[in-house]
Amino acid sequence: MNQAYFSDGTIDFLYQLAANNNRDWFNENKPLYESQIREPALQLIRDAQDPLAAISTEFVANPKKMGGSLMRVYWDTRFSRDKMPYKTNIGIQFRHRLGKACPCSWLLSASRFGRVFYWSRNLATGFHHFEWYSCGYR
Repeated sequence: MNQAYFSDGTIDFLYQLAANNNRDWFNENKPLYESQIREPALQLIRDAQDPLAAISTEFVANPKKMGGSLMRVYWDTRFSRDKMPYKTNIGIQFRHRLGKACPCSWLLSASRFGRVFYWSRNLATGFHHFEWYSCGYR
């Protein structure tokens, strides 16, 4: 897993999405989303399966396009004051094998500012590990 999954094109796409956060722009640029965000993220998830299993067999790296470890790009705007329809970060979650029934997970989030956040959490005890890294982008 010692490779780059995301590129300058990934960061550029996230910046453009933040500036054009609407359905028409996203639909026009969906092939870029697929090539710059979704496919590299799914490859990272596939590549994380064995190392994650070596740490704990209780957590799952699921590389499905929908319903897997990659979080949806669409915001749920029903109860939010912010009505922008798309997230401007990449979110990956490695859930416990029990799914939502278990409040434990490992999360990874990469933003358009070149920051990567990693944390593991247990809702019963609170967050117990958090780190962030700057990747040197804008």
